[in-house]
Amino acid sequence: MAVPDIHYDVYGQGRPAIFVHGSFGWGVDTFPEQRTLADLVRVVLIDRRGFGQSRDIQSDGWPGDLRDLLDVVTRLGPAHLVGHSYGAIVTLLAAAARPHLVLSLVTVEPPMFTLATDDSDAQRIVEDAAHVYAHASGMQVDEFVAAFGAAVLGRKPQATRKRTATWTDMDWAAADATRRARWPGDASVNWSQLRDTTFPKLSVGGGWPAESGYPHRVGRAFRAVVESVAARTGGEVVVFDRSTHNPQVEQSTEFNEMLRRLYST
Repeated sequence: MAVPDIHYDVYGQGRPAIFVHGSFGWGVDTFPEQRTLADLVRVVLIDRRGFGQSRDIQSDGWPGDLRDLLDVVTRLGPAHLVGHSYGAIVTLLAAAARPHLVLSLVTVEPPMFTLATDDSDAQRIVEDAAHVYAHASGMQVDEFVAAFGAAVLGRKPQATRKRTATWTDMDWAAADATRRARWPGDASVNWSQLRDTTFPKLSVGGGWPAESGYPHRVGRAFRAVVESVAARTGGEVVVFDRSTHNPQVEQSTEFNEMLRRLYST
């Protein structure tokens, strides 16, 4: 299964389930607990260009990631797709482009805030995040991380500094790849194509509980996006109440149970 350039880890046999990570991470970093699904499917954890073991490859965000994912799916044949955050945008684009090669689609909180046109919280993030992306090329990586955290997650500078204090070289490489990524608002998904498909589609989000410490507006904005994706694809909304942006880690048992039910049908 030789795919040029990008790195991926494979666990198990059978039908492939391809997992695509988002910003500031990589395959096994984002989906560590999903490796246990290898008793049911062939788990494929991709490291997107610029991230993880693919960190030395020039990246441009979703345009290049889409080409890579389509190459993987074409080589493996019909596959389940799971995308987290920015990676969910890539899986939406791929599923619309090659629907005959998709067995199911699970998207976890894609940062497509431009979809939630009627939600004031989402539109505030659009304005703030678009500004960050527009000026990212002129920022140092640590400046970008702080600006991104404030714009998208409402994270204060001291919280960002604490979070990044223990980062490794691979973490900073992932941050730099995120800095170079194309603005999510530019991704044009063929929603009508997706809505006409018959494979299962789950639009997943976290409940963003108050004790998480994030501003309420962040959770509300992501919920608006999750509901918009479900409405546009004809999919089902699934919410993990005790999670924020990473239910695949924060509620890994329940998340995996959801996937097991999906993959067993």
